[in-house]
Amino acid sequence: MGGRIEIPAAIEAERIVLRPLGDRDLDAYARAFAAEPALGVATGFETDPTLDTLRGKPERIAHAAAAGEWVELAIAAPGDDRLLGSVTMHSYDWRNRHAEVGFWVVEAERGRGIATTAVGATVDWAFADQDLHRVEMTTDPGLPHAAPVTALAERLGFQREGLMRERNLERGRRLDVLWLAVIRRDWQWPLQAHQLSPPN
Repeated sequence: MGGRIEIPAAIEAERIVLRPLGDRDLDAYARAFAAEPALGVATGFETDPTLDTLRGKPERIAHAAAAGEWVELAIAAPGDDRLLGSVTMHSYDWRNRHAEVGFWVVEAERGRGIATTAVGATVDWAFADQDLHRVEMTTDPGLPHAAPVTALAERLGFQREGLMRERNLERGRRLDVLWLAVIRRDWQWPLQAHQLSPPN
């Protein structure tokens, strides 16, 4: 049992707009990872994304969304449309109606609630538009980013469900994985409270 992910033209929320990732974003995307080596580790990239490896990504996202596999949305500033980060919904299990959310935000934009708003709006859209029952989030508790990621998840109502020891092999190292999740009936954001523009 599969599904198709309809990518919205825009999801407008407080201080951000979520929209399709475009070619115009790729240089800023690559520069964010080049400027902060720990970001690629924190987000689970086996190698840091570069402008060369990012070429064609908008098309790959569209293809994956049409197949119901994953989708990545740009987090953009509402005024000048500059890239602030991205949110990805992935690991869809359509039979059991769950998926996982991941995100990153450029270092200079952190601490203003942008990530919380972006993840909240994305999860809200996924529950409302895709009829998911559950959304999951994972982090490596041994890395410096784990505390803020866990705090963000818990602000949004995600609950810790357990620690899986040495679950993942990333960049040649075995990592523990902390698993968090929220069930739709426990979701506190009003579904589609933000302004949603339909797909083009």
